Amino acid sequence: MMGKLLFITMLLTGASWANAQDAAQLEARMEETRSRLNLTEDQITQLKPILEAHFEAQTAILSKYDLGGQNRENRPDIETLRALRRELDENKTKTATSLKGILSSAQMAEFEEIQTERKQQIQEGLLSKWAEDIGAKLGLTSEQVGQLTPVLKEHMDAQMAVLEKHGIDIGGSGERKRLRFRALRALRNDLDEVSENTSKRLSGILSEAQLNQFEQMQQAQREQLREIIRSGAQD
Repeated sequence: MMGKLLFITMLLTGASWANAQDAAQLEARMEETRSRLNLTEDQITQLKPILEAHFEAQTAILSKYDLGGQNRENRPDIETLRALRRELDENKTKTATSLKGILSSAQMAEFEEIQTERKQQIQEGLLSKWAEDIGAKLGLTSEQVGQLTPVLKEHMDAQMAVLEKHGIDIGGSGERKRLRFRALRALRNDLDEVSENTSKRLSGILSEAQLNQFEQMQQAQREQLREIIRSGAQD
């Protein structure tokens, strides 16, 4: 479920992605692709400019949103993640279209798997960054941050389960489902229940003051999420 949004819910693990524009790292990623797809020499020649363009575009997108921690105030939010997902998916689709005339169906399936793994790395990095940012804002110890991270993941997964239950894909690039007032109220209640459960779990990790501050942050996020959903609601 993390793949749909990440509020986190919102980069990448360590310096590896932050330096992805380095020629050596790009070459390493391309070598992995060559090996896993078992490419012929002719395919390698055809694919090299396509994969270079794909990796460079992906790096540019990640740098554009400054999710590598250079600007701590630029914390990922829902709209940022929607835009990030859309641009990454567009780049992936563009590359896949170019590859269809070069790769076999089995090779295309493996390439898709590689891209899924890349996205998972991005999402895991976003989760880590979110936890670190919260830790810095609340003055948490490293031990508290470590305890907080799995709770945040479960929190996000639960939120995504609620959104899917109500037929909402905020992270998608298509038109959002329009909800009537009663459906919006049910959605709000379900999201509030997720937040309450998260707060109960965090009560054993955070101090009372830290928990209050965290709940204020989550309230602001829920309001942002509701506003996005409400903008597509029916009267």
